[in-house]
Amino acid sequence: MADEIEKKKRISAGALSQARALLDVARTFGGPSAEQRRAIREKIETEIAETISESRPADDSVPAVFAALDAMSRWSLPKRTFFTALIFAAAFAIDASAPRELSILGVYLLPIVVVAWAFPDPSAWVVEIACGIAICSIEEVNAPSYSSTSLLVVSIAFRALFFAAVAIAAHDVKRAHRVLEVRSERDPLTGLLNRRGFEKAARLEIERARRHHRPIALAFLDIDDFKRINDQRGHWTGDRVLQLVGQTLLGGRQLDVAARVGGDEFVILMPETSTRGAQMAVERLRRSFHASARSFGVRATFTTGVATFARPPRHVGALLAEADRLLFEGKRTQKGSVRSRIAADTESEDPLGLTLRAIH
Repeated sequence: MADEIEKKKRISAGALSQARALLDVARTFGGPSAEQRRAIREKIETEIAETISESRPADDSVPAVFAALDAMSRWSLPKRTFFTALIFAAAFAIDASAPRELSILGVYLLPIVVVAWAFPDPSAWVVEIACGIAICSIEEVNAPSYSSTSLLVVSIAFRALFFAAVAIAAHDVKRAHRVLEVRSERDPLTGLLNRRGFEKAARLEIERARRHHRPIALAFLDIDDFKRINDQRGHWTGDRVLQLVGQTLLGGRQLDVAARVGGDEFVILMPETSTRGAQMAVERLRRSFHASARSFGVRATFTTGVATFARPPRHVGALLAEADRLLFEGKRTQKGSVRSRIAADTESEDPLGLTLRAIH
């Protein structure tokens, strides 16, 4: 944990020093214009994203085969259908032209796996059964080469069993992969997304907001005096308080993306939300959590920093840094408060909007 904190401090300090150096250069030429500030901001955001990306553990990545299959499953239906038909036709042609003395059923492994991944289960099974019948028909075409009908039946049965076994195994692997993928992106205690799942979802929302020129808001929540709750009431009570926060956030707006990103730290990404809308949403969640905590017999509050972006930055780290800065201000002045700001309004105090501190 200490190493992680130090790493985040180095990221923040490096980004800030670079921002100030670039700003000094811009001022030398008459002060930074809006275009210069935007260019500098985007450069720093890129540096932060690259630094964080380099610091992630290698085992966080998805195996290349699964990544490729997942990417294919997101293609349009016509594109998936054409690709599947193409590789099945290629496998069918190779099998049909091969000598009967040579068994090359292995050419069907890739098409079967592709179908299992590319289509939902009911549709995938229909496609695989149809293809299985076509594959078995090859033996019927070559029937004259068999010395007896029983050998032909055995050969067809063997092909059918092979095809069914590979199809079942491919579907089982697909289901296991999906389950593990969901679990790897969820916090088991609260049921919310974890940091990995949040960053994945946030990247999609940021891309959508930038493409359609929509605002986006991010709320950063931190439970006040959580260590005191653990010390005085025990860790079971502390875990229950975390679960109450999770239940509260899960009961929020359906379009929002909520996650637990630290021990007692939570974030809510609110697409297409103004500062006023974000404040109202956070206030509802705050009152709901306070009521739940009181009914549980615990006095617990959380401080919140809410940053709204008319034009979202390119990287998730920039959103988190801005909201975390507001959270820190709230913690310093009044615990249990909500500090909100439009990110562009910070330029009078910090022309880059990039005054960072380590996310604790």
